[in-house]
Amino acid sequence: MKSLFAKIYFIFFVAVLATAPICSQTDSDERMQKGFQFLQSEDFQSAGAVFSAVLRAEPDNDKARLGLAIALVGLEKPAEASREIAKLLARSPKDLKLLEMAAQTFWQQKRFAETEKVLKRRLDLGNASAEWWALYGDALDAQKKTVEAAAAYEKAVKANPDSINYRYALGSLYWKQIRYVEATREFTEILKREPNEPRASFNLGDIYLANGDAAKAVPFLEIAVKNFPDEFDTRFALGRAYLLTNKYQTAVEQLESAVKLRPEIAEGFYQLGLALQKNGRREEAKTAFKKAQELQKAQRDSEAPTTVPKGKP
Repeated sequence: MKSLFAKIYFIFFVAVLATAPICSQTDSDERMQKGFQFLQSEDFQSAGAVFSAVLRAEPDNDKARLGLAIALVGLEKPAEASREIAKLLARSPKDLKLLEMAAQTFWQQKRFAETEKVLKRRLDLGNASAEWWALYGDALDAQKKTVEAAAAYEKAVKANPDSINYRYALGSLYWKQIRYVEATREFTEILKREPNEPRASFNLGDIYLANGDAAKAVPFLEIAVKNFPDEFDTRFALGRAYLLTNKYQTAVEQLESAVKLRPEIAEGFYQLGLALQKNGRREEAKTAFKKAQELQKAQRDSEAPTTVPKGKP
């Protein structure tokens, strides 16, 4: 399976195949069986053609419509699949699998409000797995509904407490809300399971740094830099942590790497200037501070409102 679409296909294919006729009795049955065979071999183009032909003759054949929706999913045509699923849901509005499939196709189209709406219908019916609470959280987060997204991910984590990804998402949502105590708890739980998990290490280090405990931040940020050496954020954070713990030479090294990665960020040069100054390299520090000022001025100028000259139109 090469994509999420293929994953969805298999979920629904099993359900469809289980109720397919065993022995062909009519022309329609023969075509349906052929369509199922095409789905099984992942020949979605041929399957779609077969099920479309059946639907032209039998517009109310829900099995053929579901087969067509699966084929469209396999062809990575989520918008067209959504339309077919909507027709099925009109007849079976509480079908759990159809609601889940609809949510996935809306998500693939970045139609986050529709994803949220259809998943709420699904979740209200109960017995939802962690996967659906997580997708619900993602749909809410995509709409900047951070508090609601965190509540959804809390349920995902409760359903699957060993999931590193769910805990990381929940911790990140807490971090966005400056709920550092809860965020620290989630990232710590991740590191209990995977001591060198780099994303949790970075976020935990960043929280300690933001709360003035640079010494505690250092070992976590070192793990992050080791795993993400080409990321500005990791180098910059570790450089600041070294600077605040009086490790000036190593601070310079990290901040020099940071500004090479993102030379347009003024704060990078400003912190580098501080580290160079503390390290006794005053002329180099002046150069870094000057660069920071130039970048800050350029940023202010770009954000300043444009003055329209007076005169005749």
